[in-house]
Amino acid sequence: MGNYIPCLSREPAAVPQKKVVLIGLMGCGKSTVGKSLAEALGTAFADSDAEIVKREGIPVPEIFEKRGEPEFRRIERETIRDILAGEGLGSTGVVATGGGAFMDPTTRETLKSSGAAVVFLRVELDVLVDRCEAAGVEGRPLLRDGARPALEKLMKARYPTYSEATIIVDNDGGPETLGNLVNEIISRIEHLS
Repeated sequence: MGNYIPCLSREPAAVPQKKVVLIGLMGCGKSTVGKSLAEALGTAFADSDAEIVKREGIPVPEIFEKRGEPEFRRIERETIRDILAGEGLGSTGVVATGGGAFMDPTTRETLKSSGAAVVFLRVELDVLVDRCEAAGVEGRPLLRDGARPALEKLMKARYPTYSEATIIVDNDGGPETLGNLVNEIISRIEHLS
């Protein structure tokens, strides 16, 4: 889903002022769906990993390498908390998190207690492998020993926890299905209230 395709023609949705947080494995489309969803909702989009890079001045893999995963998770928790705390016109309404963020119990509780709609973008293994290999695995340390075995292991470890999300949607389609997926998410959020 590398190409950005706006969602189907629609006025900004009259969704309650609820933040939307997208979770899922790498390659599930969090950034692509997030940008389109934010546009449809008339709000701003933030990618927590990109925000971490801005704050720290170094890429995420380098933070892991130089400071370790516990320090990265602390930075990630603070970054997500700060994004969610933003208020007012133009504040971030849609957030894409890193794949491991929801696995952290503190971050998971922060997301749940914030009142945000947490949306799990579920994708089948073959689709994830194709997307990750097409995008290149160089910047994804977890995939350096092969995308399929690594993603299969991550699915088994993470999908049960991801399933605690407020909303679960399947995102196995290509770019041509993006508009329908965004509309499905908006419809499901509207029915939460």
